[in-house]
Amino acid sequence: IGLYITRSLDGGNTFSSRLVAPHASQVYCAPKLSTQSERAAPFYRGPDIAVDKNSGRIYVAWSDPTACRPDQNFEYSQYGYDFNIYSSYSDDKGDTWSVPVEVDDDLSQGDQSFPSLTVDADGNVYVAFVDHRNNQDKPQFDIYLAKSTDHGETFSQNLQINAVSVPDTYGGVRNIGDYLRMVSAGPKNIYIAYPCASNDPNYQYKDSPGDACVSVIDKSSWNPPIGRPPLPSQC
Repeated sequence: IGLYITRSLDGGNTFSSRLVAPHASQVYCAPKLSTQSERAAPFYRGPDIAVDKNSGRIYVAWSDPTACRPDQNFEYSQYGYDFNIYSSYSDDKGDTWSVPVEVDDDLSQGDQSFPSLTVDADGNVYVAFVDHRNNQDKPQFDIYLAKSTDHGETFSQNLQINAVSVPDTYGGVRNIGDYLRMVSAGPKNIYIAYPCASNDPNYQYKDSPGDACVSVIDKSSWNPPIGRPPLPSQC
């Protein structure tokens, strides 16, 4: 049990494993396409890795379920519940790692997966990911972005990137992608590339992602508050 990375410090001649997160689940436990579906959404859990070239700090982001729940009607014997995105860092070439922090700010038990991680020249960390917090009773997903301005200690409130939710009715490993490398950060802008719904009226598969989209976020205009939003008041 646990999340490991494999590293080489001698140019690839030898490799060794280092433990990143001892409590990360390694059991295959796919999420549901929706709360109304018994089909699996085999999301990519990561990890994704990025390095701050100035400080040498290594960042890792991954997705992990809160629990695996048995369900005799599900296409597997159990399903993953409430996947979240986590991040950790190392300042000693992977020997030791910080306590993982949660990247997504979802409080609804929706699933987040496909983490994509990058670090800009100023040391800010960006994580893009596939998200199912909205309309969890429907087989669809959205794309969200989070930012850390304190070198991975905390992450901002999340920003939804897409305007129209992307259908994923049939699931399947390649409907979204085996892996996604979604985010890149330049001097002025953040670029997010992601699967999206097709605008082609003749596109045959309307229940699946049919296109690739790119969104551009101006760094100067996006200064989100750090941390999770407050819990809704209870009456």
